[in-house]
Amino acid sequence: MQLQEHAPGRGQGPMILQVSGFGAFRTLQPEAGLHLLEGPESDGGRRIVARVRTAPGLLEEPRAADAHQIFARRLSEIGDPSTVVRRYRKGIAPLVRDARGGWRSGRIEVVLGGDFDLVAALQQ
Repeated sequence: MQLQEHAPGRGQGPMILQVSGFGAFRTLQPEAGLHLLEGPESDGGRRIVARVRTAPGLLEEPRAADAHQIFARRLSEIGDPSTVVRRYRKGIAPLVRDARGGWRSGRIEVVLGGDFDLVAALQQ
């Protein structure tokens, strides 16, 4: 898969990541929803929420100057997912809980590092 970042102009919304390659949408579509990162208690238990939206690619690549605006419009048509997909807890007892796949792992750094082999093994 290839990754391209599309930064917004001033005050025009969040960063958009364009992921392309064989099976990219099919692989990433189940990631749409809320991802919650809970910090350790020693850090005040802060929580960071990422709202992930996915959309299938376009037939033609937009001009670089227009890409963020086009992708933002396309993603806004999808709506805001509100289902929790995964919770990540750091600290003394790290834990990743996947609500859709029903798996859990204490290897948070491996999961956050993108080890898809581990995630696939946990889903079986």
